[in-house]
Amino acid sequence: AQAEEVIIYTALDEGLAQAKEFLSDSGVQLEERDVGNPNIMQEMVEKYKVRSVPVIVIGDEVVVGWGEEDQEKVKSLLNL
Repeated sequence: AQAEEVIIYTALDEGLAQAKEFLSDSGVQLEERDVGNPNIMQEMVEKYKVRSVPVIVIGDEVVVGWGEEDQEKVKSLLNL
């Protein structure tokens, strides 16, 4: 069972769908927050000081992006 809450800030984009799909296919329960909503975008910018997505929050760790290094960090944090 997953110990920490996982939040993904995302938008309608094929690359972002890959991150979400990977997490879902790995059995990770996640809360998706769509930055198409201005309030969600403001929340993300204020909390994490970033304007790009995906932002994946795992406990206290924040991963911005879905490049190879980002994927490895997420896998490591989630023991995948």
